[in-house]
Amino acid sequence: MLQLVSLFPHDLAVVRRGGRWRARLRLRTGRYISVVFSRMVRPWRDTIRWQVDPVLHERRLVTLLVRLDIHNKSIQDLFVIPNIDRSGRFTIKLQDAWLDRGEPIAGLANFCDAVKRVCACSGSTQKKSLGSINK
Repeated sequence: MLQLVSLFPHDLAVVRRGGRWRARLRLRTGRYISVVFSRMVRPWRDTIRWQVDPVLHERRLVTLLVRLDIHNKSIQDLFVIPNIDRSGRFTIKLQDAWLDRGEPIAGLANFCDAVKRVCACSGSTQKKSLGSINK
């Protein structure tokens, strides 16, 4: 998250509410962005999937999905998703149709543009108040 903020110091900030709340990103416009890391798992012998654990009170937010590599030590790829439309843990494939809802980004430098495109395409509005999101 800090790398993103350093790339876009005037457009992006890390928001921490403290306590048990997760840190999120906030655009200058007030839009909150959830960041979800997805670990690689092997449900069967040679099958590779990525496990996504949605955060219940952040599901409606635009999400930066970070898929980790086969060893779960570095970033494999990044996607900006309009929201997470599932409430429980699920897995996705390398070329999963669920990812088509969002936009892959080649690097962190493309993050803000990808968020703008995903928000424009989704046509959904997001409440800007943290209090209303977390209730």
